[in-house]
Amino acid sequence: WVLLSGANWAAERNNPAMEGRFDTILKASYFTLCNLFGEFPMVNERTPIGKLIAVFTAVVAVAVFAIPTGIFGNGFQEHAEAKKSEEEVEVRQEVESGSGLQWSMYAFVKGKSTAGQWYERAMLLLIVANVSSFIVGSTKWAEAAPGVAPALDALELASVVVFTIDYVLRFASIGLEDQYSGATGRLSYVFSFYSLVDLAAVLPFYVGAFT
Repeated sequence: WVLLSGANWAAERNNPAMEGRFDTILKASYFTLCNLFGEFPMVNERTPIGKLIAVFTAVVAVAVFAIPTGIFGNGFQEHAEAKKSEEEVEVRQEVESGSGLQWSMYAFVKGKSTAGQWYERAMLLLIVANVSSFIVGSTKWAEAAPGVAPALDALELASVVVFTIDYVLRFASIGLEDQYSGATGRLSYVFSFYSLVDLAAVLPFYVGAFT
């Protein structure tokens, strides 16, 4: 950057069209930086040598920054894909080696089995349906249209039942993780972020129903 700024300064310092913008290397460094990012301010006022230096600067930027960035980015992507493949193999091995009811529940709610993966997709669709139901339920049309309000209430009730079962299964099987094993670990799980999010989805319904 400094060398290219010096070249720009040498080429444009005596150019009257620049009105003193290249009087020093420090001033020239701003235009050099613009060239490195692919911009060419006041290119029409530059001397032929100055234009050549600006183009050369852009080529250097591609060679020094763009190409290596692409290479590193591609390498990182390959590493990430390899890591993901290793994790998928580990998950399959865990599923094949796991046994017992607790493990079956854990593999199901964590998506570590074929059924669990379909379950995760279904839960995602149910969440989207609930968000859509909340939006529709806030409109005057939902209040006036016959049958819409009862349908939304039925969806809410069904969702609460499903989310409650989901939480119970997660709580019953989370002990397989070392950090949540034992009574203390279970208590720690109850106050974990994702557990609190799950509770927030169902507790308002039960509080309203029993108060």
